[in-house]
Amino acid sequence: MKSEISIRPVTTFEERASMVLALGGYAFEPSPPLPERDKWESWLRNQEEALALAFFEGDRPLAMVWSSPFTQYLRGEVYPMAGIWGVASHPAARRNGYIRTLMADLLRHEREAGKPLTCLYPFRPSFYERMGYVTFPLPRKATFEPSALRPLLEADLGGEVERMLRRLRVQPVYLQRKLAPENVRWQ
Repeated sequence: MKSEISIRPVTTFEERASMVLALGGYAFEPSPPLPERDKWESWLRNQEEALALAFFEGDRPLAMVWSSPFTQYLRGEVYPMAGIWGVASHPAARRNGYIRTLMADLLRHEREAGKPLTCLYPFRPSFYERMGYVTFPLPRKATFEPSALRPLLEADLGGEVERMLRRLRVQPVYLQRKLAPENVRWQ
């Protein structure tokens, strides 16, 4: 008989260390061997502000996701933001929707905590596009002499130019969707 499956925050240092050793080695280190506990402890002590959520079967972690608090300057305004990282699942638990469910729960939690923005640097952008993430285009810079544009002043390019004013409203995609199954609950 399978144990109960649940999502819960992982708050104590011991629980976090066990979770990182159980899941982080598969996702972020060459294996075998899995990393030594000492290697993770000093790093983990610097993550006290981070929110860690895990998908558990009984007491065994199957998947995890972390977020850290940031601020984002966006078009003249400063917003609180969650930086998402440490997304990992055990190889035997993959392709069950655990990461999608964890991400949905994390986004809901961060939204309720007043963070309208999130940022994620993915291993594969297409995986997270289904959750509303997109890659920002890289900025490009062109340098040229303005006189090189003189011929365009005389060219008939057609069309019209109209100045339009826009107001920015942060409307997170995750506010518009139902993202987590109802049978997953916080403990």
